[in-house]
Amino acid sequence: MKIYKLRYETGLLKLVEQYAKQVQSKDELVDNMLQQYADVFEQIDQQKAAVMTEVAEIEVAGMPEKTVIRNKADLSQFNADAIAKSFKAKDFQTAFKDAVAKAVKTTNKFQQIGELKPTPNSQARAVTIGFFDGVHRGHQELFNQLVYYASIKKLTPCCYSFDNLPKLQNEARVQTLKQRQEQIAALGVQEYIEQEFNPAFSNLTAEEFVDQILVKQLNTKLLIVGSNFRFGHERAYGIPELADLCKANDIELKVLEPLTYAGEIISTSRIKKLLLAGQVDLANALLGHNFKVRGKVKNGRGLARKFKLPTANMALDKEQIQLPYGVYVTRAIVGDVAYNAITNFGVRPTVDAKESEPTVETSLLDVSMDLYDKEIEIEFLHFQRPEKHFPSFLILTAQIQKDVLDARRYHESIEKFYRYYAKDGLQLYHLPSERFLSGNLSLLLALPLNARNASCMTLLGNILSSCNANFQTHQSFMKRLAELYGLQISANTCALGDMAILQFDLQAIFQAPDGTYTFREGTDLLFDCLLNPLRDKEHVHLLDRQTFNCEKQNLLADLAAQIDDRDNYALKMAIEELYAGTDYRFDPHGERDFVEKLTLEELSDFWLELLKTAEVMVFTAGNIGQKTLHGLKKHLDNFPKNKDRFYCLANVNPTPYRLHNNIKHVENCNFVRSRYLLFFSNLPPYTSNKVLSFQLLLSVLVGDVQSLLFRRLREELGLVYGINYDLLSYMDCFALILALNEENVPLALKETAKILDELKAGKLADDVFNNTKLLLQNELINATDSLFGLMTFQMNQLLRNAEIDQRLLLDQLVHTSKAEVISLAQNIEYRGSYHLIEGKQGHAE
Repeated sequence: MKIYKLRYETGLLKLVEQYAKQVQSKDELVDNMLQQYADVFEQIDQQKAAVMTEVAEIEVAGMPEKTVIRNKADLSQFNADAIAKSFKAKDFQTAFKDAVAKAVKTTNKFQQIGELKPTPNSQARAVTIGFFDGVHRGHQELFNQLVYYASIKKLTPCCYSFDNLPKLQNEARVQTLKQRQEQIAALGVQEYIEQEFNPAFSNLTAEEFVDQILVKQLNTKLLIVGSNFRFGHERAYGIPELADLCKANDIELKVLEPLTYAGEIISTSRIKKLLLAGQVDLANALLGHNFKVRGKVKNGRGLARKFKLPTANMALDKEQIQLPYGVYVTRAIVGDVAYNAITNFGVRPTVDAKESEPTVETSLLDVSMDLYDKEIEIEFLHFQRPEKHFPSFLILTAQIQKDVLDARRYHESIEKFYRYYAKDGLQLYHLPSERFLSGNLSLLLALPLNARNASCMTLLGNILSSCNANFQTHQSFMKRLAELYGLQISANTCALGDMAILQFDLQAIFQAPDGTYTFREGTDLLFDCLLNPLRDKEHVHLLDRQTFNCEKQNLLADLAAQIDDRDNYALKMAIEELYAGTDYRFDPHGERDFVEKLTLEELSDFWLELLKTAEVMVFTAGNIGQKTLHGLKKHLDNFPKNKDRFYCLANVNPTPYRLHNNIKHVENCNFVRSRYLLFFSNLPPYTSNKVLSFQLLLSVLVGDVQSLLFRRLREELGLVYGINYDLLSYMDCFALILALNEENVPLALKETAKILDELKAGKLADDVFNNTKLLLQNELINATDSLFGLMTFQMNQLLRNAEIDQRLLLDQLVHTSKAEVISLAQNIEYRGSYHLIEGKQGHAE
């Protein structure tokens, strides 16, 4: 994400005079530097202007910023910073002369290259406006829709923010500026523009703001704001005025309603109150991420070692809000790894009664390392107890032991994914849980969806999950799985929109009765299959030829048998037609024509390519232990090094898509019953908060025996044998699938259309709506009854940028109104049908 500063003023500051005051010296070198400054700045335009300049760039993963000198202001700031730093050096004279010489060299280079121009106005943007402290769930909804629709409309997604706001002048922040920018970048926003909130800007009228900033400076084509948005001098204007101005300037405007929890809007001010009250758990749920602080570890007094619990101490950034003094369950991110930790935030009254400056004092629970002078980040998860004075060190020691035990229990039972390790497209997530005796692992490799990738992934998955270099036959491999007490390893492929996924799954008990760490040995076996497969004896750079030939024939047989599954066959053929000309049309299980021509040499090359270029995401769940997690990190480090891997980022990959094609296809097939598929589009974006409300709409239509279509078509009229749906949320589509006798098709279609029209007209009985709500509520609760269900549910959330606490989901469902469901029904658009006719030899009409 590129970061810009936008300044609006009547005359630029006289920077030369500022630095002349700063540098009190008559040294010839300094005079020379100041003269060159004067030459550079004499051309500055003094008339009213808005100037936007790029100052830094943040990678999605939060890589360090790099300095970019784009114009005269950046040049002066860069030189001034270097000179000011020299004042603090021990050898001031030498450091000062070096800094001035570097300033002159930089100035000369700048004059030779010339000023880099601001981003041209021709770059069309999708823009959202706000301060966005905390980047909470309400903010995330704005950014998700911003990036989604920017992709659809081929615009640059841009966050327009401010260096400060008058009403927030003296308030502490939930996040530092850098944390805020990194969070926004991680959501797929490409530009962050920071507006200087100076008097000239604050006096802009609504018309001037839209004309001079949104139109002339940013070339805004799409604007997304919340319904409480205010703008203009003294915030005098709201949505009605903004709508009129956007219409007059050919800007599409989308206004989003705020998100709520327990009947109250999710807002930064609400989250601040929760943090100040120590309610970290709920604050994190409303944030959609954990409250965190960042800093460099400083020297302590070494007292914690007396309690056999060494700590890393750092000061809290004065920009951030202060939590209540006390003991917290935390997680410490050191480099690329997150460690379970416990933190005391406060003044340590038992240790030093005179201490007044609070310290963030953190101890890692599962590892010992020297953290002095390292930058670490502390995520606060749970408030354990307030800080208090103890009458003796002996009593304090006993309390610390209890605190550590309580913290460990919390860490082991939190049942929420966190990112344990991330580096260069290799990611490891873990979901701790003590409720289950077994553990699960899912390893996902992601690449763009096309015929080659889908076919090779499917065949490769079958090969790699059947044997490896140490267990060279399928029989010996299966025997090894049995020895590990029924450990299961499987592979399958799927598609998320235009993204192909090869997924390996592992399930095993944690520890066998004989003491074997079954799950850990199973993970070693799985990575051995991936990184050390069985090779051909004559050509060791190739995969094993016999295994390749066997699995290739098995895959061809599977692909040929697809026609026997009537529902999936019809859906596959319809997708090929609806998404013709796009990558969404490909079958994630492969294309038969491609597989037939695929050679061993080509698949062997693809295996190496997959390891080097795919994004690798590992998800583990259960009480597998920190040693196993560390071992998985070491396995990931054995993948080829590559900073340019394909990456999965919601609203970017999978690529958003709006379905526009229509279909009307009839095919005669040798089936016992006909299939009639009806397709609809214009769904909410796949990361939208309205996905749950849309799921409720589908349940109202086809959820159970009380649903509208099931009750009318099957129970009352007996027209269908079965009715269900397939939701393709990444592809802006859902299909209603009717199984019926051919003579019933006309009446079934008529009744289906009638029910949809009645729903769009607002006809929805309260008992049907409320009973469906209750059914979906129970499904959400029951999703966490098994480890597999819990893991799958949260994995899907992570892939959609939607880490939503179950409490929030259930609350959202309870507060979803009938009017909202009817509105979603009114928005859907009919895209046509695919008709498989029973009882005839297949041919298309």
